[in-house]
Amino acid sequence: MALQVVLFGHSFVRRLKDYIEKNPIHENLGLSALKFEVFFGFGGLSLKQCRCLHCVDSKLRLSDMVILDIGSNDICNHDYLPQKFAQDLVSYAECLVIGLPVKRVVIMQLLPRDVLRYSGYNEHVIQVNNLVQALVTSSELPLTFWKHRGLWHSKHCIFSRDGIHLGQEVGYPKYLRSIRDCIIRVSNWA
Repeated sequence: MALQVVLFGHSFVRRLKDYIEKNPIHENLGLSALKFEVFFGFGGLSLKQCRCLHCVDSKLRLSDMVILDIGSNDICNHDYLPQKFAQDLVSYAECLVIGLPVKRVVIMQLLPRDVLRYSGYNEHVIQVNNLVQALVTSSELPLTFWKHRGLWHSKHCIFSRDGIHLGQEVGYPKYLRSIRDCIIRVSNWA
Protein backbone atom coordinates (compact mmCIF):
# COMPACT_ATOMS: atom_id res chain seq x y z
CA MET A 1 0.00 0.00 0.00
CA ALA A 2 1.28 3.46 -0.92
CA LEU A 3 2.41 5.87 1.77
CA GLN A 4 -0.12 8.71 2.01
CA VAL A 5 1.49 12.15 2.08
CA VAL A 6 -0.40 15.44 2.45
CA LEU A 7 1.10 18.87 1.70
CA PHE A 8 -0.61 21.58 3.72
CA GLY A 9 0.18 25.26 4.15
CA HIS A 10 0.63 28.68 2.63
CA SER A 11 0.48 29.84 -0.99
CA PHE A 12 3.63 27.93 -2.02
CA VAL A 13 1.59 24.72 -1.63
CA ARG A 14 -1.29 26.01 -3.77
CA ARG A 15 1.11 27.36 -6.39
CA LEU A 16 3.07 24.09 -6.46
CA LYS A 17 -0.18 22.27 -7.23
CA ASP A 18 -0.81 24.74 -10.08
CA TYR A 19 2.76 24.26 -11.33
CA ILE A 20 2.30 20.48 -11.41
CA GLU A 21 -1.04 20.78 -13.23
CA LYS A 22 0.75 22.82 -15.94
CA ASN A 23 3.66 20.34 -15.99
CA PRO A 24 2.05 16.87 -15.72
CA ILE A 25 5.45 15.19 -15.91
CA HIS A 26 5.69 16.14 -12.21
CA GLU A 27 2.39 14.47 -11.25
CA ASN A 28 2.61 12.93 -7.77
CA LEU A 29 5.84 14.98 -7.43
CA GLY A 30 7.47 12.50 -9.82
CA LEU A 31 7.24 9.76 -7.19
CA SER A 32 6.12 6.20 -7.85
CA ALA A 33 2.38 5.91 -7.22
CA LEU A 34 3.02 2.41 -5.94
CA LYS A 35 5.13 3.79 -3.09
CA PHE A 36 3.68 7.25 -2.46
CA GLU A 37 0.32 8.93 -2.91
CA VAL A 38 0.68 12.70 -2.61
CA PHE A 39 -2.34 14.87 -1.83
CA PHE A 40 -2.59 18.62 -1.62
CA GLY A 41 -4.50 19.94 1.38
CA PHE A 42 -5.61 23.51 1.65
CA GLY A 43 -3.07 26.03 0.38
CA GLY A 44 -2.69 29.77 0.87
CA LEU A 45 -3.19 29.59 4.64
CA SER A 46 -1.78 31.09 7.79
CA LEU A 47 -1.24 28.98 10.91
CA LYS A 48 -4.38 30.46 12.48
CA GLN A 49 -6.46 29.34 9.48
CA CYS A 50 -4.87 25.86 9.53
CA ARG A 51 -5.94 25.35 13.12
CA CYS A 52 -9.55 25.83 12.06
CA LEU A 53 -9.44 23.89 8.80
CA HIS A 54 -7.47 20.73 9.60
CA CYS A 55 -10.57 19.21 11.17
CA VAL A 56 -12.46 19.40 7.87
CA ASP A 57 -9.66 18.24 5.59
CA SER A 58 -10.28 14.50 5.56
CA LYS A 59 -6.99 13.90 3.72
CA LEU A 60 -5.13 14.68 6.93
CA ARG A 61 -6.82 11.99 9.01
CA LEU A 62 -4.65 8.91 9.45
CA SER A 63 -2.09 10.16 6.91
CA ASP A 64 1.34 8.60 6.98
CA MET A 65 3.02 11.97 6.58
CA VAL A 66 1.84 15.58 6.68
CA ILE A 67 4.18 18.22 5.35
CA LEU A 68 3.53 21.68 6.79
CA ASP A 69 4.90 24.54 4.78
CA ILE A 70 3.49 27.46 6.64
CA GLY A 71 4.51 30.58 8.49
CA SER A 72 5.66 33.28 6.11
CA ASN A 73 2.21 34.89 6.12
CA ASP A 74 2.08 34.72 9.91
CA ILE A 75 5.40 36.43 10.51
CA CYS A 76 4.45 39.22 8.11
CA ASN A 77 2.78 40.53 11.24
CA HIS A 78 5.88 41.82 13.06
CA ASP A 79 3.91 41.72 16.33
CA TYR A 80 3.81 37.90 16.10
CA LEU A 81 7.13 37.26 17.77
CA PRO A 82 9.34 34.47 16.36
CA GLN A 83 9.39 32.64 19.72
CA LYS A 84 5.58 32.64 19.96
CA PHE A 85 5.10 31.61 16.35
CA ALA A 86 7.66 28.78 16.57
CA GLN A 87 5.96 27.41 19.70
CA ASP A 88 2.51 27.69 18.10
CA LEU A 89 3.67 25.91 14.93
CA VAL A 90 5.28 23.00 16.78
CA SER A 91 2.24 22.72 19.06
CA TYR A 92 0.03 22.50 15.98
CA ALA A 93 2.25 19.76 14.52
CA GLU A 94 2.06 17.86 17.81
CA CYS A 95 -1.73 18.21 17.77
CA LEU A 96 -1.83 16.56 14.32
CA VAL A 97 0.21 13.60 15.62
CA ILE A 98 -1.75 13.18 18.84
CA GLY A 99 -5.23 14.17 17.69
CA LEU A 100 -5.73 12.80 14.19
CA PRO A 101 -3.37 10.69 14.43
CA VAL A 102 -0.83 11.45 11.72
CA LYS A 103 2.19 9.11 11.75
CA ARG A 104 4.79 11.82 11.03
CA VAL A 105 4.69 15.60 10.58
CA VAL A 106 7.39 17.44 8.67
CA ILE A 107 7.77 21.18 9.21
CA MET A 108 9.43 22.85 6.25
CA GLN A 109 12.05 25.55 6.70
CA LEU A 110 10.70 29.04 5.96
CA LEU A 111 12.29 30.83 3.04
CA PRO A 112 13.48 34.43 2.95
CA ARG A 113 11.85 36.99 0.69
CA ASP A 114 13.31 39.31 -1.87
CA VAL A 115 10.64 41.94 -1.14
CA LEU A 116 10.30 42.54 2.58
CA ARG A 117 7.06 43.31 4.38
CA TYR A 118 9.06 45.15 7.07
CA SER A 119 12.71 45.69 7.94
CA GLY A 120 13.93 42.59 9.77
CA TYR A 121 11.53 40.13 8.12
CA ASN A 122 14.30 37.82 6.87
CA GLU A 123 15.99 37.95 10.28
CA HIS A 124 12.69 36.75 11.79
CA VAL A 125 12.62 33.92 9.23
CA ILE A 126 16.08 32.80 10.40
CA GLN A 127 15.05 33.06 14.05
CA VAL A 128 11.86 31.06 13.46
CA ASN A 129 13.76 28.35 11.58
CA ASN A 130 16.32 28.00 14.38
CA LEU A 131 13.66 27.92 17.08
CA VAL A 132 11.45 25.41 15.24
CA GLN A 133 14.43 23.16 14.54
CA ALA A 134 15.37 23.18 18.24
CA LEU A 135 11.80 22.46 19.36
CA VAL A 136 11.38 19.64 16.84
CA THR A 137 14.72 18.10 17.83
CA SER A 138 13.73 18.07 21.49
CA SER A 139 10.25 16.64 20.85
CA GLU A 140 9.60 12.99 21.58
CA LEU A 141 6.88 12.89 18.91
CA PRO A 142 7.51 11.91 15.27
CA LEU A 143 8.29 15.42 14.02
CA THR A 144 10.93 16.38 11.47
CA PHE A 145 12.33 19.77 10.48
CA TRP A 146 13.29 19.89 6.80
CA LYS A 147 15.88 22.31 5.42
CA HIS A 148 15.41 23.12 1.75
CA ARG A 149 18.39 22.48 -0.48
CA GLY A 150 19.27 25.01 -3.15
CA LEU A 151 16.67 27.59 -2.18
CA TRP A 152 18.53 29.72 0.36
CA HIS A 153 21.72 30.59 -1.47
CA SER A 154 20.82 29.91 -5.08
CA LYS A 155 23.07 31.23 -7.84
CA HIS A 156 19.92 32.08 -9.80
CA CYS A 157 16.93 34.10 -8.65
CA ILE A 158 14.30 31.72 -7.28
CA PHE A 159 11.59 34.37 -6.93
CA SER A 160 8.81 35.51 -9.21
CA ARG A 161 8.52 39.20 -10.01
CA ASP A 162 6.65 39.88 -6.77
CA GLY A 163 9.76 38.93 -4.75
CA ILE A 164 7.65 36.81 -2.40
CA HIS A 165 6.57 33.72 -4.31
CA LEU A 166 8.77 31.28 -6.17
CA GLY A 167 9.31 31.65 -9.89
CA GLN A 168 8.23 29.07 -12.46
CA GLU A 169 11.66 28.73 -14.09
CA VAL A 170 13.97 28.15 -11.11
CA GLY A 171 12.01 28.41 -7.85
CA TYR A 172 9.30 25.80 -8.28
CA PRO A 173 11.51 23.13 -9.87
CA LYS A 174 13.90 23.46 -6.88
CA TYR A 175 11.02 23.53 -4.40
CA LEU A 176 9.45 20.44 -5.94
CA ARG A 177 12.78 18.62 -5.82
CA SER A 178 13.24 19.58 -2.16
CA ILE A 179 9.79 18.28 -1.20
CA ARG A 180 10.29 15.08 -3.21
CA ASP A 181 13.66 14.50 -1.51
CA CYS A 182 12.05 15.18 1.85
CA ILE A 183 9.35 12.57 1.28
CA ILE A 184 11.86 9.93 0.18
CA ARG A 185 14.34 10.57 2.99
CA VAL A 186 11.83 10.98 5.81
CA SER A 187 9.91 7.87 4.75
CA ASN A 188 13.17 5.91 4.99
CA TRP A 189 13.72 7.15 8.56
CA ALA A 190 10.37 5.86 9.80
